Amino acid sequence: MGEVQPLHDCLLNWPIKRTNTFAVRPLSEDGEQVLRNLLDASAALWNEINYQRLMRYNDEDGFEGDVWDADTGKLEGKYKDVIGASTAQTVRRANSEAWRGFFENKKKFHDESNTTVTEHPEPPGFRGNEDDGRVLKGVIRKDAYSVEWGDRSRLEIVVGAKLRDRHNSPKSRLRLEIVGNPNWPEYEDQSRLELWYDETDSTFRASQPVTVCSDARDTPLADHKAALDIGATILSPVPPQPASNICTKVASCSSDSVRRREKSPVCSQNLKTDNTVASESGGCIKNELAAVTTPKKHCVVTCSNGCTPRVLTRCISVG
Repeated sequence: MGEVQPLHDCLLNWPIKRTNTFAVRPLSEDGEQVLRNLLDASAALWNEINYQRLMRYNDEDGFEGDVWDADTGKLEGKYKDVIGASTAQTVRRANSEAWRGFFENKKKFHDESNTTVTEHPEPPGFRGNEDDGRVLKGVIRKDAYSVEWGDRSRLEIVVGAKLRDRHNSPKSRLRLEIVGNPNWPEYEDQSRLELWYDETDSTFRASQPVTVCSDARDTPLADHKAALDIGATILSPVPPQPASNICTKVASCSSDSVRRREKSPVCSQNLKTDNTVASESGGCIKNELAAVTTPKKHCVVTCSNGCTPRVLTRCISVG
């Protein structure tokens, strides 16, 4: 039997979900046309599956059975030569997930004890409309694409047999250039990829869900530092700012004596010198007495570049 890791080690390395979102660029005009054909056919398949299910949901004449009785296999076969069998299957699964989500929200809406859904949900929509045409959007199965990060990052996706000879990528997969750097270049696993055309800036974009270890860091890291005074009963988070040591001191107002703010040893320190910004809140209020019957009130002093040993004895860098 293998060695069992301590519980805290397991928790620290627990896998978490993150998403890389980036722009992609075809390598040629032919490659762009292939990508457009792929996304358009994917949207068309979504619309046909969705239509068959919507008609059954609305009990329209000529459509037998319920939502799940639609012949989606026949529709997948209609488009697999263009988008590939794996992509056709993934489009169908994505639409099924959308319908299941709709039924779950509908059930919650009609449940009086559940207040998470306050508006009546609508069935899944279509990719585009008759006036503006279809929206170029598709999904690629997790094993039907590959991403390579580096100086020349690239994305390669599976296309159907009818599109393989219409692009000049080195292999049968369509190769696209990735623009920019990922937040999560190292990951344990990837999920299905979403691809769409952003008409606002005429750019193809992709969304790649990934599974990373909990100790992985988002990149690039900001060169900022922050600090917390862990000697206080209540920890106060401090937002980091560039080139500053930011510290927070939380001190209880005395429960056996009454102090004015301007006379409080904690509230009066570090409110001086240039390049020092201080803010105070809580029970120490200027020109007013802090009630001795409210020991939970606190005086909070936050200062930049004013972390002195006599006031903040325990500042720990978290940058």
